[in-house]
Formats: sequence, structure tokens, C-alpha cells
Amino acid sequence: MTISSSYSPAIISLRTLEVTSEIESLLACYKPIGIIIMPYNIKNKEQLKSLCKKLRQFVPFLLIDQEGGQVRRLKPPEFYDAKSMHYFGQLYTLNPTETIEALILQTKKGCSGFTLLPYKRKLRTMS
Repeated sequence: MTISSSYSPAIISLRTLEVTSEIESLLACYKPIGIIIMPYNIKNKEQLKSLCKKLRQFVPFLLIDQEGGQVRRLKPPEFYDAKSMHYFGQLYTLNPTETIEALILQTKKGCSGFTLLPYKRKLRTMS
């Protein structure tokens, strides 16, 4: 599937917790292909859901940097406690099999580098 050429080849960040009419105008005008979610965009799980729902009206991709350890935008207790790769490296020396299983579980939870947040709207395709 290809993305419509009506989007600009830009991924931006917005310093906000909610989508205002000013931000709507900006997104409608510049049409970025994606928005990266940063810590300053997250107050709690419900607010983040609401923000993402609104942003999905304007962009095909929402991204979040969720590698684990210090690099995690979604933090406990509301979100999964993603471990760092350093943690898994140390654990691997003690028990390789369990470490691989734990790493697979973390990856399935969406904690393996840059994560595209689940997207439920069909992307526009080029004609």
C-alpha cells in the first residue's frame, strides 16, 4: 500500500496534551506524514488515547520511542515496564532461554525501538 502524495515527507512533534483548533489548522495546512509522541504529550493513559484518536484524523502514522530502560515514553504504572537491552544482556549470561522468551514478550508488547502506534483507519492510497 502506498501513501497518498498529499502528505509532506515530515514527521513532527507537537508540544501539547490536546489538539487545539490552532494545531488542527497547522496539521491541515502542512499535512505531515507522521507525529512522534514525546513525554510532554503524555499525562495518563486516557489522555493519550484521546490525543491519538484526534491526531489520527490528520496523519497516517503516530510513532513513539519505546526502547525500554531510560528510553521509554510510556511508563509504569499505567503502561508496561519495558526493560533496557542492557538488562537483557546481563540476564542472558544467567539464563539464555528465559531471556529470549522475556525479550520476545517485550517485543510483542510493542517495546522494541521505534513503535508505530496501532492504526485502525485505512490509509489513503494513490490512484
